[in-house]
Amino acid sequence: MPTVLKPLKILLITVCLVLSLAYLANNRSVKISTFAFWISLFYVLTGLAWAVYGQLKGNPGAIPTMTVMVAYPLLLPLLAFSYKEEDAPGLHSLFLNSAILLAVFDIFFIMTSIVSPDNPLALLMRELHQDTVVIDNAETYFKFTMPNIASAIFLLPYAVISAFSGMPRKRLAIMASILLSVVLILSGRRAGFIAPLLAIISLPVIFARKPKIPTAKSLIKILLYCLVFLLIAVIGFSIYYGSEYYFKSIESILNFSSNASNLERAAQFYALVEGIDASPLFGHGAGAAASYTRSETQAWAYELSYLAFIFQYGLCGFVIYAAGICMLSYTLIFAIHRKGLRSFEFCYLAGFISFMIANATNPYLAKFDYMWVIFIPVAILNRQMAPKQ
Repeated sequence: MPTVLKPLKILLITVCLVLSLAYLANNRSVKISTFAFWISLFYVLTGLAWAVYGQLKGNPGAIPTMTVMVAYPLLLPLLAFSYKEEDAPGLHSLFLNSAILLAVFDIFFIMTSIVSPDNPLALLMRELHQDTVVIDNAETYFKFTMPNIASAIFLLPYAVISAFSGMPRKRLAIMASILLSVVLILSGRRAGFIAPLLAIISLPVIFARKPKIPTAKSLIKILLYCLVFLLIAVIGFSIYYGSEYYFKSIESILNFSSNASNLERAAQFYALVEGIDASPLFGHGAGAAASYTRSETQAWAYELSYLAFIFQYGLCGFVIYAAGICMLSYTLIFAIHRKGLRSFEFCYLAGFISFMIANATNPYLAKFDYMWVIFIPVAILNRQMAPKQ
């Protein structure tokens, strides 16, 4: 649901938590792994420790960051513990249907906004999302952005892998792959180009040394199909706007002289590195602000999220949380070795890697809306390690 609908989302998460607790209490077939429970509690206490440290130092974001670093790791495992392995097909259908819905909505929104910039849908989106929704249809370029693009960065590699790994609903996955490719290209967001591609390329590397699973050949085929989809979308878009649009997009990645986005990140980089150098081991505490601030309302928020994490939590905190991400990645990989390529976990791993790459330059995981990316692997971990019947 849209980020701005906070009251409704709080109501829904409360209902889900109550139902989940009732389900856990009354269903003996669902088991809670002791390991998953203590790991979840460990990260709650770790987040709390750095929040207290930040509060003692007077950091402006020490209390606000507790929602992501303390409250969600405390509450969301209660949902994760309700997960059963037979729920995977339902989640798979949910992701594919969401991918189609997202892509169709964005394409329809773009088309209607071009034809009539002040149509009711465009006015509603601008009212809801303010300046986070932009459509600029100029003669030589096109600019489109919307908060749900972050979900597309996860869903595109998920859909591509689903389409060519033998998972059910293949046609729907192919359609989702094509439509999401178009949406991400129209968005012009560099993370939307790079992260999904790197995620798909990384899968043959991860599984290359496992001869019992024929991944390398099939994954290379998947990559080629993905490139074909992207090429078709690029050609179609180039007919309208010209190829110069893409050359400028690629060139802008290394343009630190005039590109505003790159200059912004460069300023963040130097300020954060300076702060890390002053306190490398334990950082400056949760919610700390460096010498350069990105936002007046959220001085502790930075787009270079991993570097900002080291600045605030130090190398010790970074290693602790990086170990957690590695553990969740291994959980998915272990499930794939057990179940094979034709599995929900294989598709999820592609989206997971893509999202983690994109999060390096966009703090998606600092919001409730994308915490499911972390807690679905927690659910799988709990199910794998829970005592068997």
